[in-house]
Amino acid sequence: MKILFFTQDRWAFGSLHRSLCKEMHKNGIVADMIDYTVEYSPKEFELFMDTYDYFVTNPESIPPLMSYGVPTKRIFAIAHAEWDIYTAAKDLVHNITNWWDLHSYGAIS
Repeated sequence: MKILFFTQDRWAFGSLHRSLCKEMHKNGIVADMIDYTVEYSPKEFELFMDTYDYFVTNPESIPPLMSYGVPTKRIFAIAHAEWDIYTAAKDLVHNITNWWDLHSYGAIS
C-alpha cells in the first residue's frame, strides 16, 4: 500500500506526519507527505495519483484534492477536532454527496 499525506508540513502536523511516515515504512507501507499549502501542477498530481493508492488529509482539504482530480474513493479524511467537521461541512456539501463517498474517514483528538 502507498499512502500520500496531504497536510501542512510545519509545526506539529509536520512532526506528527513525518514520524507516522517513518513508522509506516517500518511496517512495509510506503507513506510520504506533501504540503497542502503548496500549489502543484496538474502533471505533478498525475504523477502522485499514478504513484500512491490513497491520499490522507483533513476534511477541509478534500475539495483541493478533488480539484486535482483525486477520486473520493481514494481519500481518507481525518478530523483532528470538532472544528474540522463543522468547518468542512459547508464546503463538502458542494463537492461530495456525503461522507460515504470517501474511502474512509475518522477523528482523533
